[in-house]
Amino acid sequence: MKTVTAVAVVLGAVLAVACGDSTGPGASSQHLYVPDVGSGKLYVYNLPVNDASQPADTLTLAAPIGVAVNAAGRLAVMNSSGKVYLLDPPISSSSAPVDSFVAGTAGGLLRFDAAGALYVPTQSPRFLRGASPVSHTPVPDTISDSVTSAFGIAFGSANRLYVANNTSAHTILAFDSPYTAAPAFVISSGLGSVRGIAFSGGQLFAADVSGSRVGVYTVTLSGTSDIAFAISAGLASPEGLAVDAAGNLYVANLGAATVTIYAPPFSASSAATVTLTVTSGVLFGIAIGR
Repeated sequence: MKTVTAVAVVLGAVLAVACGDSTGPGASSQHLYVPDVGSGKLYVYNLPVNDASQPADTLTLAAPIGVAVNAAGRLAVMNSSGKVYLLDPPISSSSAPVDSFVAGTAGGLLRFDAAGALYVPTQSPRFLRGASPVSHTPVPDTISDSVTSAFGIAFGSANRLYVANNTSAHTILAFDSPYTAAPAFVISSGLGSVRGIAFSGGQLFAADVSGSRVGVYTVTLSGTSDIAFAISAGLASPEGLAVDAAGNLYVANLGAATVTIYAPPFSASSAATVTLTVTSGVLFGIAIGR
């Protein structure tokens, strides 16, 4: 059993929708956040978007690889060196970090939970968990679990934490709060390389970067859960996932510099309703929120 390091980093404010960092598009206050590690930019799009949408704002940051947003509109942006920057709203092209901390080996697919704590999965055998207020010197504690290479995370019903464990087994681990015990169960993902995960309605989505597909699992989940079907149309090495309040699925495609959007109900024949191209983009994690 591996030991997972949790760091109390505290971020004060609550997340609107934990499973995808989203309160949904349709209002001018809702945005899609797309970090581009290749250009060193964080692109901010007003929702809803279409194929021709352009960023409403563009922030310059050092190699941003992942982003999360809480209900108050605070951003946590992780770069490829494992540093997490915190930015306060209102977010604009002139926004600058108000604080930062070093998380470790970058995984990039970070999330806030419903209580406002920030969870930062890393590729090394660590998992960082933060609560408020922000500290430059996080105090570590340990969580005993089976995480060895955490990438994506999502929160399901009863605040159960799901972690994409990108080892040779490519599993998804399920932990009950307060996440200090062994997993409640382990799902053998059936994917080639599991990365971002997210919930929408009664389904769990898991990005398979090597298989260029998103596996879909039907809730209720257990250790015997298997893929119900996979979405592959329009996907090219998918990494990050986000879901809006209408249940639309947003997929960041590392292999195509695009964000593709899929509308429910989902099936193996689902096709993208929107394909948003990010110029010269190298995309990993994305988020939706204020």
